Amino acid sequence: MKEFLKPNWKKFLLPIFLIVCFFVLVKYYFYYAIIVDEHTPTLINFIDEIEEYRKLNDSRSMNKTGKNIENYVTQNKIKEKFSKLQDIEFLAVFLPMINPFMPQPCEFRFSTFCKYYIDETTYNLIESRGSFAGASLFDYEKKEYVQISYFDIFFNTIILFAEGYLFSCLVIHILHFFKKPRNNV
Repeated sequence: MKEFLKPNWKKFLLPIFLIVCFFVLVKYYFYYAIIVDEHTPTLINFIDEIEEYRKLNDSRSMNKTGKNIENYVTQNKIKEKFSKLQDIEFLAVFLPMINPFMPQPCEFRFSTFCKYYIDETTYNLIESRGSFAGASLFDYEKKEYVQISYFDIFFNTIILFAEGYLFSCLVIHILHFFKKPRNNV
């Protein structure tokens, strides 16, 4: 057993890789939250305008506001910023399989251990708005606001390191087992 857990540089490769992937994923989640925090108030105001014009059956003003939304999104390159998140989608699927306690953003998908990366003010703004044309602004089951903390990140870093190290130990042990010369009797 001592040999199984004995440190070796090869046993640290997978844990370091998993931790780097985790930090990249968390960085992108925070990047997403910054975009949402920055643009939500303006977009909510546009939605409120459209809702008002819909009640008044003023389709011309609704269309004008729709064009304003398109211009705002284009000028601020919001679509391009969100498209960067698609580059790391495989990490968002892959890492929670390894570590089910990983704090997924509740903004993306609801899970037992999800946490919010967006600011509480943004959450309250979206929550107070409720819905637009009968559709919820949250695409998932809402969860009470709990923001991601440094402890969550630290805890999950340790879990990923431990899982990666133990898996590396197991793989190296199995490889050494098959590599050993057999004594033929």
